[in-house]
Amino acid sequence: MADGRSLRELDLKPGYDSGDDALASFYVPALERAVDYRRSAGYFRSSSLAVAARGLSRFIAGGGRMKLLVGTDLTREDCDAIVGGNAVPESLAARLADGLVPDADLDRHRLEVLAWLAQQRRLFVRVAYPVDDNGDPISGAIGYFHEKVGVLRDSAGDGVAFIGSANETAAAWTRNFESFSVHSSWDDRRHFDHWSEAFDKRWAGRVHGWKVIDLPQAVKDRLISYAPADEPVGRDPEEPPEIGDPATVATWLAAVPTLVGTEALAEATSGVTAFPHQRQVVERLAGEYPRSWLV
Repeated sequence: MADGRSLRELDLKPGYDSGDDALASFYVPALERAVDYRRSAGYFRSSSLAVAARGLSRFIAGGGRMKLLVGTDLTREDCDAIVGGNAVPESLAARLADGLVPDADLDRHRLEVLAWLAQQRRLFVRVAYPVDDNGDPISGAIGYFHEKVGVLRDSAGDGVAFIGSANETAAAWTRNFESFSVHSSWDDRRHFDHWSEAFDKRWAGRVHGWKVIDLPQAVKDRLISYAPADEPVGRDPEEPPEIGDPATVATWLAAVPTLVGTEALAEATSGVTAFPHQRQVVERLAGEYPRSWLV
């Protein structure tokens, strides 16, 4: 791992629920520490892939590798071609490639991270499509592979598994309240092993009702075409700005009361909106600094 940090440093309890701040509270700190990332991420399209790549730029520096399992549906033309002996019909490959066109700058940025990993042979993608009891492909709107599971491991072999929202779309993660649970290998081994083994079975194609294939080469080439010339670095676009190292912040906070024009700083940065009578008390106390008060 890039900086020797462990997943055990994360503040995770058994059944930890990330709430609505998953990027800052979970993805970024976990991916900074991980060297192996296994993820099933719903439908193969740019918006879903962008969700799967949240915070992934932090994963690159650790030299890790990622497996990504996604779903798709089939047309009757696809099914006929597969039954006829063509494992990956051109029609299916073309639709998968068309799904890579990003709709927004955020999607494009995260797609570039995935593309760079694929170009470096550090990202491996497999696609699941529905089959009947005889193993023959099924067309039509019967649903698609939509399981949301992620497994991360660090260089010491410790890991966390998370089970995500049933509606992992750009709208769900940016406008709806979504949450997921996380299970660590050191505090919740039973659940961690369950989901880790479940992903490995899906990846190997050992799941009833689904056929799992490698991403067609033409689609892989389309993905790699989005790779930037240089290694992606920096924060995820949705990460909040950094506030500086703790020592610098502490020094600044200690000096603030002596500065001119900073009387309202405490209230402005507290996250609390005071009522008028409360603000009057604050102004009185602040106006008599350095006299001490107990409130």
